[in-house]
Amino acid sequence: MKMPELPRKTAPGMVVGVAWYREADWPRVKELFPDADELHNSYAEWLKSAEDSIKQLKRGGVAAEPFIVDIGDFLGWCLVKGRQRDGK
Repeated sequence: MKMPELPRKTAPGMVVGVAWYREADWPRVKELFPDADELHNSYAEWLKSAEDSIKQLKRGGVAAEPFIVDIGDFLGWCLVKGRQRDGK
């Protein structure tokens, strides 16, 4: 999954949340996301990429922290907001 374009630095005290999946939810993510073919094949691959992305953001001066995505809440939000349930 590609990282979105973010500013080089965040405002003082501002933290950017990075979507974070639980290992137990990974099979459901792969099953339900229409862009699943663009996601990593395994949770371990995704986790390494996500950890690397946070390190890269921090090196660039962006205060970034993982934000756990509850899949049930996410699917409900997508339905209410009329949004695709994908990695974007």
